[in-house]
Amino acid sequence: MEEITNDFLAQQDLRVLLDNAPDAIGRFDRRLRHVYVNGATARANGRPAADFYGKTMEDLGHAAEVCELINSGLRTVFATGREHTVELLFHGPDGPVAYQSRMAPEFSADRQVEFVLVMSRDISELKRAEAQARAARNTAALAQISARLAHEIHNPLTAAVNALYLLQSSSHLQASDRVWVDLASEQLERLSLISKKLLKFSNCDGQLPDVRSDAVGSAQGTLLTSASKRETEISPSKS
Repeated sequence: MEEITNDFLAQQDLRVLLDNAPDAIGRFDRRLRHVYVNGATARANGRPAADFYGKTMEDLGHAAEVCELINSGLRTVFATGREHTVELLFHGPDGPVAYQSRMAPEFSADRQVEFVLVMSRDISELKRAEAQARAARNTAALAQISARLAHEIHNPLTAAVNALYLLQSSSHLQASDRVWVDLASEQLERLSLISKKLLKFSNCDGQLPDVRSDAVGSAQGTLLTSASKRETEISPSKS
């Protein structure tokens, strides 16, 4: 009698402990029916614990994907006798919650898996932190690509602006052709602004030189060199 009383008290103590645990805990039989749930499970589902007993996940009206994930894990534990862990998104009365559910076998006296104990922990904060970390890594990678692209655009863009400046400065440019040269100049200016925006997005400290001033300086140097060369060519030879 004393042994029975001690066992009963031990079970009562265990039930109080489980009912006050922050994790959702459930116990399933071989027919995938609930035989026990703790208070956290009842609260997460917004229904009393008595509603669970003898019912499967489908009986309780859970989403098909959640039922399949839990039931598949339970069958695995019953078949292998080994622990199994799944992660799932559960839509409860307070909104979606990410859970990590650890499933552990309970063996009978003849070493057969009689029940499976499922302990589900709310990992929503962890999932949000992981998502933020992934977003930060993606943003950093995109910023690097943007900076590299901005610098790659700059050099050929400077050369193109240089060539247009030389054309615009030419006395041989026809009025009808100047319209197209001015249009090309406007488009290159837009491309220069895009390059600067890419660099700004990357938060890169390296500053691109102004394409127009850079090209003008280069073009002016080219014009001076060309003019000097022409003067040399037309200078009279000294006898």
